[in-house]
Amino acid sequence: MQRWEKRHSLVGHINTVRAVVAFHPDGTRVVTASRDGLVFLWDVKSGEQLFSFPTTKHLDTMLYKGTPQDIQCIIEQKGPAHRGIRAIAFSPCGTLVAGGMQGEIRIWNAMTSETRMAILPPQSCQRQYALAFSPCSRYLASGAWWQEEQEKVSIRLWEVATGENIATFWGHPTDIQDLAFSPDSALLASAGFDGTILLWDMEPFIGS
Repeated sequence: MQRWEKRHSLVGHINTVRAVVAFHPDGTRVVTASRDGLVFLWDVKSGEQLFSFPTTKHLDTMLYKGTPQDIQCIIEQKGPAHRGIRAIAFSPCGTLVAGGMQGEIRIWNAMTSETRMAILPPQSCQRQYALAFSPCSRYLASGAWWQEEQEKVSIRLWEVATGENIATFWGHPTDIQDLAFSPDSALLASAGFDGTILLWDMEPFIGS
């Protein structure tokens, strides 16, 4: 009989880890995140914590991607130094990690932990808690959670190099729970809290 054995205990988080775990494409590393606002990169073979990704507020203003009003708003925003991470994704090329938190999508260099940019979504969709990179790693899809008085919830497509929102899709009336690209990038699947799954044609926006 085959026996299942625990390889490692990855100890470091101090709050709930809610499905915010993603493996590097080659399987040698895994990134974990939590409501404690901590994001760690681990070596799979040894179980060693390699480093943590910074999640504190008030970055260099050049790293923020959004309207001048949104940038000013987050700079002046008060609250906890760390915000809980509710979504995490490794880029298929293995060089980037994206994390979704309240009011921000942060993108880090997966090799150095350096913050590459912080995308600021509009005020109407602050909780970007579902993330998926396209297979080419050039685009990032994000899905928001429902906010009061909203009839539809947005899914946004971002160009990773610039942080530009190149397309927005409206269809789900409830929280976006998960996102996934097809292997050829032609389709994006989105799953809603109400049990609805939608398929979106990506070819007009990012090609095949």
